[in-house]
Amino acid sequence: MFPAHHLTDYDEFKDLDEKPNTISAQAIARMTFLTDKEELKPGLVIFRRGDVQHRKTDWLLPRQAPKSDRYKTISLKTADVSSARDRAYDHDADLRFRIKHDVPIFNHSFSQIAKEYVDLQKRRAATGQVSDARWRKCESVIRARLRSLCRLDPDPPDRARPLG
Repeated sequence: MFPAHHLTDYDEFKDLDEKPNTISAQAIARMTFLTDKEELKPGLVIFRRGDVQHRKTDWLLPRQAPKSDRYKTISLKTADVSSARDRAYDHDADLRFRIKHDVPIFNHSFSQIAKEYVDLQKRRAATGQVSDARWRKCESVIRARLRSLCRLDPDPPDRARPLG
């Protein structure tokens, strides 16, 4: 199995081989926008963002890909701490399995995420939460970005595809 410190989100913990029991709560304490920090086990921390005022804040799980600068923050999609703990352990087990069996950790391309975002903005516009011009502007900006990526790299790993 892989040590938990390889899966954390913080640079301070990349050299934990010397200190396997160092807790990441110390690093999180310095990040003022994080609230309700809870360490489930060494290297597995959940938190909520304090800078999000517009809706209930869900628990988040930061994870760093091993041997990489890339990381992802997984929304546990619950405001309940007990459910968040259970889901964090599930995500941790899933990530460890993916690493062990060489399954890709990042399974969504930029264009897929962009399409989901534009679709969300369309749904929000349909319910009157945002203007109709918002999703059109978002789609325009995303299409321009995808086109510029294709110009810079003729064979990008995330090929630009139509959003619709």
